[in-house]
Amino acid sequence: TDGRRVIDLAWVRTLLARTHTRLDAMKLLNWQMVSALQDATLTPQDASAVKVYGSEARRDAYAWLMEIVG
Repeated sequence: TDGRRVIDLAWVRTLLARTHTRLDAMKLLNWQMVSALQDATLTPQDASAVKVYGSEARRDAYAWLMEIVG
């Protein structure tokens, strides 16, 4: 770097915000799934969709964080 902190770079803040947003969305979907399970309204399709979203969100988060680390 040129002496600046990495967090001061706009693209780093953007990737961190994107990561945080995706993981928060995953957390909300998981809570909805728990609620549906308790209400006995959870379908296999819903559970599968949340699993796929979670897998993709984690994969994207790791890729974005690795881009920051270098």
